Amino acid sequence: MEFEELGERISSFFVGNKHERDIKKLQPRVVRINALEPEIQRLSDDELRAKTDEFRAQVAERMKDVPTDTREYIHQLQDALDEVLEPAFAVVREVGRRKLSMRHFDVQLIGGMVLHEGKIAALKTGEGKTLVATLPVYLNALPGNGVHVVTVNDYLARRHAEGGPHHRPEVRPVVRVPGGARGHHPDPLDPQLGAQRGVVDQREPHPLDRLRGEPDCPGHR
Repeated sequence: MEFEELGERISSFFVGNKHERDIKKLQPRVVRINALEPEIQRLSDDELRAKTDEFRAQVAERMKDVPTDTREYIHQLQDALDEVLEPAFAVVREVGRRKLSMRHFDVQLIGGMVLHEGKIAALKTGEGKTLVATLPVYLNALPGNGVHVVTVNDYLARRHAEGGPHHRPEVRPVVRVPGGARGHHPDPLDPQLGAQRGVVDQREPHPLDRLRGEPDCPGHR
């Protein structure tokens, strides 16, 4: 048995496996997001919308002196977004409650944080994958670089982005941040996407698969 594997087994016995430890690390953030809920609920719709400009300004101030063509940009941007994650998630949760009558559960907040960290959050059918996605999409749209929600299912892409007779429009009122736009695009390399804040893409194989070997490509999330 390798030393690392032995160490992991011993650690798992006392403090849980890596998955359990990762979740435990996120629990304090969930507690802080929940603590913000009463304050956020007291805001008017206009005050709630103004929160987006507040978050954008905070991120922009943090990033104003960081060159966008460096690897340092990605790390600094991650830190800047982490600073506003909790109030931003609280705002998204409140918008979901008001506009969709759907309040993000704590486990969905954790799923949103996991996705924001660039990790995989596995959810079963009916557990709210689309609602979970609204959290990191909103947060990562704040710098104005654009966010892609990738799915190989064209029907679901159109349903969530445009609506329809049987749609569940979670993405539309929550992710459509002021000053931005959202839409469904079968070609995510379309130059018109520069003006989009939240985009639902579908294609298999996906053109952005070429970035798999370049996860730290500056300026892309």
